[in-house]
Amino acid sequence: MKAEDPAVVVQWNEAGFNNVPAAPGMRDGIPGQTKDALINVFTNNGGVDIANLHHTMFLFRNNQSVVDCERAMPNW
Repeated sequence: MKAEDPAVVVQWNEAGFNNVPAAPGMRDGIPGQTKDALINVFTNNGGVDIANLHHTMFLFRNNQSVVDCERAMPNW
């Protein structure tokens, strides 16, 4: 990884994953729609959680990796 490699910075809305009290951690209470599911999309498509920033910044090797990651994002 180099300093000029592309990165994605995420500002998580924790309340959005906890808006149904009976289903904490799930977006709108729907199983599978979790923060971890989105983090897995980033990491499975080449994103590296740099500096252990609690999954807020992912560094990619090249621009195409970012494009591939974006295409793999679920359409919630």
